[in-house]
Amino acid sequence: FATNSFYQPKSIPIHTNVTLGIRWIANFDEAVVLSKQTGKPIMVDIWADWCTACLEMEETSWKDKKLIEYVNSNFIAVKLDYTNLPDDIQIFINRWEINGLPAVSFFKANANFNAKPDVLYQGYSSGTKLLNKTININSKN
Repeated sequence: FATNSFYQPKSIPIHTNVTLGIRWIANFDEAVVLSKQTGKPIMVDIWADWCTACLEMEETSWKDKKLIEYVNSNFIAVKLDYTNLPDDIQIFINRWEINGLPAVSFFKANANFNAKPDVLYQGYSSGTKLLNKTININSKN
């Protein structure tokens, strides 16, 4: 999980329990239950506070107003903190074959949630790129 980036955040990193934009939950299993109940797809962000691209996305991509509005209306959003290398998140790292952070994954509402995601981005992704993918994933459900 190395990066050659030296991004310096403009503010203190936003953590999952205080994020004001996207309404994140911190439990994938809970997201699966909500997806099955609501028919909404799932978007997962795996990040760490030592990941410079993750911190850059906190300052840019995750503050994109159009993305925030679309995700909050149409997705179950999950934010998993890999900072201290927790075993429960390591399972996803292995299963989804993630080799770099941030890792943003998308599951269609009718997906097999025990398999690899329908779409997986590794590394920095712009708000526009993520918005386009959320619209695309949602339109195919």
